[in-house]
Amino acid sequence: MNTHAFASRILAPLLALAWAGPGALTCPATNHYVNDASTNGDVFCSAPGLDSNDGLTAGRPKASLAAVLASSTLGPADTVFVDAGSYTCLSNIVIDSRHGGSWDQPLLFQGAGRSTFLVRQNSNATNACCLLLEAAFVNIDGFVFTGARVGLCVNAEASTRAHVTGCVFKGNRKAGIEVFSTGTSSYNSFYIARNLFFDTGDCMRLEADRTDGGGDQFDVYNNTA
Repeated sequence: MNTHAFASRILAPLLALAWAGPGALTCPATNHYVNDASTNGDVFCSAPGLDSNDGLTAGRPKASLAAVLASSTLGPADTVFVDAGSYTCLSNIVIDSRHGGSWDQPLLFQGAGRSTFLVRQNSNATNACCLLLEAAFVNIDGFVFTGARVGLCVNAEASTRAHVTGCVFKGNRKAGIEVFSTGTSSYNSFYIARNLFFDTGDCMRLEADRTDGGGDQFDVYNNTA
């Protein structure tokens, strides 16, 4: 039994009925699915991915994360399940401000642990990364970022409350994670925990906002290099 898909089908309607507080309902959650051309080792999907699919069920996954981002506007409590496989990134995958969660209902991108590879195949270009995050209240968990100049770039001006957990960063020339700021952002916070870094440049390059008194806050726990 595909337990992850089964659980998501059961939990989604319950989440849609959950209360965020007195007099307010939470946003209905939508699950999106991505898979490569094989079901070997899969934990979320029951069929290979095709970008012509709607990506809304485990049996009709899209073939790329970029296709989900282009075809849907992802909101609070949504989850994008990216199944086991190797996904070549010919350009930066950008999660921009059209997407995003909320304080109590983050948008989640969930990989299959050390089996979901985002492969950039360009470690030389100045801005080459696997994933560029420019959206607020986003959680990223369970991916392998490799073959880029920077595995994951986070724009501090737009990415309030980014959480990066349970990921692997390897073979990235400059850094595994880079949080960058132009010095104009308001106070933001970032949580980075339980990630593995190896065969890369710097593990993390974390640049706080330079304009306010406190700067940005980084909570960094239990990472391994």
